[in-house]
Amino acid sequence: MSYGRGLLAAATMLSACAEAGVALERTDASVAGGDAKHDGSPGTDSSTSADASCNPVMTELLMNEAFDGVPVATAWTQTKIDPAYPLVTTAGPAPVTPMTAPNLVWLGGFEKPAASNKDSLTQTILIPAGTTALTLTGNYWVQTSEILPGVYDHGYADLAQSNGTVIENVVSLDDDHTTTTWTAFSKTFAAPHAGETIMIKLSSAGDATDVSNFFFDSLSLKATHPASGCP
Repeated sequence: MSYGRGLLAAATMLSACAEAGVALERTDASVAGGDAKHDGSPGTDSSTSADASCNPVMTELLMNEAFDGVPVATAWTQTKIDPAYPLVTTAGPAPVTPMTAPNLVWLGGFEKPAASNKDSLTQTILIPAGTTALTLTGNYWVQTSEILPGVYDHGYADLAQSNGTVIENVVSLDDDHTTTTWTAFSKTFAAPHAGETIMIKLSSAGDATDVSNFFFDSLSLKATHPASGCP
């Protein structure tokens, strides 16, 4: 591990490395914080007229979609590369900071054999009956210390079956396509998956040399469906 958090000297080193465009291997220890941003209650149609009451409504399906709920990572399942380093954390290497305080998702960041250098963050959701459209939006940021041409490390956001098998990819990231700030993405899925149990899956896979970091924040999974009690 090449940096720690909370020490002035390490913070100075991080700042200098960030200015040089070098992504460092993670050594963070996540700190809990923040208030829950989503109470899990379904969306409702506020119209009172007979006709308007059965207009389609949009419902947010993700719990803790901004990753700022307490306890940390509530509603999400973490599969960690290293048990000491949670995937929902307070910051990445400078200049990466959460879009909404206090947390973001940090995938990757280790030099380990490829077979064990994988992690994932998942949430399982029941899609409302009658759903006609299903859209996932969010934001990502990619850093790397890879210097050779070619793709060695990957990050993904996927729609998956409840067992983790990918149904449809949302965004594929790699060390050849880094960013310097948060980048928005949006995907309306080919099928609405009405009445099905599905999974939103964020994951990364790296190799044994030169780390890459894949960050996510502020997701949203919206279903368009009839209001309660409507055909």
